[in-house]
Amino acid sequence: MGNITLGQIASAVALLAGLITGASVIVGQLKKWIQNVLNEKFSGVDTRLDKMEENIRLANVDSLKNYLIQEMRDIERGEILDEHELACFEDEYKRYTEELNENSYVKRKYKKLKDKGLI
Repeated sequence: MGNITLGQIASAVALLAGLITGASVIVGQLKKWIQNVLNEKFSGVDTRLDKMEENIRLANVDSLKNYLIQEMRDIERGEILDEHELACFEDEYKRYTEELNENSYVKRKYKKLKDKGLI
């Protein structure tokens, strides 16, 4: 083996640095290209998922609203709720008004029954 000079080491280091830099630029460009392809392929998915999420939320609100109205109708007819049913009713009413931020005739009916001392 011959002697390795300082110039050869410097050249090897420069070559290695160039290869690493070139590879990182190529990887960066590939990432951008792949991201663009994926964005094109799945551009409508986010919108469809948002619509599905909203439809599920509306179905949950409707279901909860129907439950609350049915329970209040039963209370108006004189049916007595046991403590567990009443706790469940109160929890669902709280969820309806606070978490789902719904404000409708359900609130007015609830207030009317509360004022009469039925709830």
